[in-house]
Parts: sequence; C-alpha cells; structure tokens
Amino acid sequence: MKKLVTCLAILTMMSAMVSCGKTESDGTGEKVSAKTTTSSSQTTTAAATAASKEEKKAENTTSADVTDKVKTTDKAEAPAKEAEKEPLVLKESDRLFGGYVATDSGDLNLREEPFTTAAIIGSIPNGTQIDVYSCGKSGWYAASFNGKTGYISANYIKEIPAYDMSYAITDISELVGQWKYQIAPEGMNITAGAIDNGIIDIRSDSTYVYTDLDGNTHSGTVKVEYDTFAGDYNVPYFAFYEGDTFFIGCYCHDTHSDVYMTGNGGMSQIVRN
Repeated sequence: MKKLVTCLAILTMMSAMVSCGKTESDGTGEKVSAKTTTSSSQTTTAAATAASKEEKKAENTTSADVTDKVKTTDKAEAPAKEAEKEPLVLKESDRLFGGYVATDSGDLNLREEPFTTAAIIGSIPNGTQIDVYSCGKSGWYAASFNGKTGYISANYIKEIPAYDMSYAITDISELVGQWKYQIAPEGMNITAGAIDNGIIDIRSDSTYVYTDLDGNTHSGTVKVEYDTFAGDYNVPYFAFYEGDTFFIGCYCHDTHSDVYMTGNGGMSQIVRN
C-alpha cells in the first residue's frame, strides 16, 4: 500500500514537473517571440533610417546638381551676354571725310563706346590719317585702326578736304549774305537732324552779326586762317571771331557752296538763307 502511495506521489510529481516544463518552454517561446518582434522592429527602424539618409543624400545630390546646373548656366550665359553686344560696323553711307589725328601730344584713344570713361581698345598715333564716320553721338566719330573699330573724340580730329588746296576759295566775299546757323539735336550728330539756332549776316567788309533765337546779337569779324596737317599741309578755313574769342569755323571749299559744316564732331553748320 505504501509502495502504491509512493508511486502515485512520484507520478504526481513527475506530472507536475512535465507541466512546469511546458510552461517554461511556452514562456521561453513567448520571450523568443518578443525578442524576434523587437529585432524585427529594430531592423525596420534601421531600414527606415537608412532610407531616410538615402533620401536626404538624394536631395542633397539633387540640390548640388541644381546648383551646378545654375553655375553652368551662369557660365554659359556670360559669353552669351557678351555675344549680344553687336560689333560696330562702319558703313560707307556714314563716312564723313578723310581726316587726321591732331592731339597736343601723345596718341588718340580708340574707345569701345562714345564716352570718356569707356574702355580703351586701342590708340592712334598723332598725325595719322584715317577715314572718319558718323556715329550719331555729338562730339564723337567712329573710326577703324589696326583692325579695331571704335569711337574717337572729335576734338582731336581735323578734316583733310578731298580737293586740291590750290583751288580753295579763300575770298570772304564767297560768304557774303545771310545764313541760318543750325545745331544738331542734343547728344546727336548734325546728320541726324538740324535745328535752327539763329541767323548770321555776313558783310562784304568781313564783319558779321549773329542774332540768336532770343533776339540777342553778337558781332565780330571773319578771317581766313590755316590748319596745319601732319606738320606741312596747310588747309584754309573761315574763322569767325567775336572780339578775340573764337566762335565757329568752316573749311574753305573749292566750289561755290550753300552749306558749310562748322566745328568738330559735326555738331553745327551754316546754310545759306
């Protein structure tokens, strides 16, 4: 009997042990499952982080690409903008006369634009003969020298008349009569238009009276003077003086003329009335 009881007790204990083993196993399984879940979550988080980094990297790359493209575009546009500036082309229809450089000393600057602060692209030696072209800007001419075309100050250019000076009419009686004194529109050349600026009455005694648009009168004398070209080439011109002050001048012509250009730069003229 005791043996039977003992056996039952042993069986009961073994059954309990087996039951405990299953519970622990199940618990271990749950723990393993939890670890697996955590690991999976961590893996997912890591993947998401990696993806985020890749996206940011892609964004940075795209941003860099865009910046590079902008820089490249800017570099490409710079020469294009330079190309937009059309080169100065001298037309025969704009040719005014043959002239020469007459500076007090040194060379004459050839500039990129018709103003004194424009870039200097070349220089023309004093005394050099050149063809002079209208550029539409008062006080400036267009010219070409040594393969470069640009703008030169009219103050340092003198005209070489195309005719033989021995036939020039230097008799002041050629000018006797009434003349319109005309000036160019502001900032332009006389070839672009002429504006009446008064009347000049030239008399046979070599005197003149200039009446401006306001009715004010200025009187003086007309003389024949000479410009010296390249040191030994003398060209006659009519010089108008008010007292000792020079007013205007115009080169003598070889034939009777009703129009005389006055001053440098094509800024004014006198036209027989």
